Amino acid sequence: MKGFTCCRILWIRVAILLLNSLRARADSASSAFGFLGNGFVILASDTAFRRGSQVISRDINQVTVLGPRLLLATVGDVSTGDQFAEFLARNFALTSVVHGRPVSTRSAAHFARREMSRLLRRGPVQADLLVAGVDGPFHSDLSTQLAKGVVDESARSVTPQLHSPQLQPQLHWIDRAGGACEVQYGAHGGSAAMVLAVLDEGWRPGMSEGEALVLARECVHVLGGRYAASPQGWRFHVVDGAGARLAG
Repeated sequence: MKGFTCCRILWIRVAILLLNSLRARADSASSAFGFLGNGFVILASDTAFRRGSQVISRDINQVTVLGPRLLLATVGDVSTGDQFAEFLARNFALTSVVHGRPVSTRSAAHFARREMSRLLRRGPVQADLLVAGVDGPFHSDLSTQLAKGVVDESARSVTPQLHSPQLQPQLHWIDRAGGACEVQYGAHGGSAAMVLAVLDEGWRPGMSEGEALVLARECVHVLGGRYAASPQGWRFHVVDGAGARLAG
């Protein structure tokens, strides 16, 4: 009887692994990519929601605004991705109220990576992330003060100029296994390999917003011609010193 129970538990675990594998394969059809520009970050995400070979919707938004100058793109299972994005947005809103200033991009990425790692053995987040944002020098100052346990109240009122050269655009690549890396350009989804090939050749530091939009549209054009499951609709988001907005 004990052997039968162990065998049944083993088969249940195998079934769960197979279901997760099939879900990950189905989720690979969605795509998102992003790269740095001169004082801004551009994020592109497709707008289709699929289940296998069926397109359920062509008007979903995979990019969530986490702060005044902070964006999150999720690729994978829509339900768990949206739930995790909402969880991050509420936590960052609370942190902003407590400390009187927005969460920095690096802090947001580290928190998201830590939470995904923590959930690996409980209920894994079946989504990959791109965290994009623009930070001012006050973020690093506050982080240093918080680490020392002393926060200068005068530093809370410091607001960087919208087009200051001290503004620092950042892009963080995070996968569903809890791996994270700060990158200059990155992509998730089934089309990531083709997008990265285009960005390897076409991206350069200090690109203007117009040049960045041209490069993003070139990535979409290449996917439409070479990727069988190419997404039909895309949204382009830009985050800079003035905030986050739709572009193109």
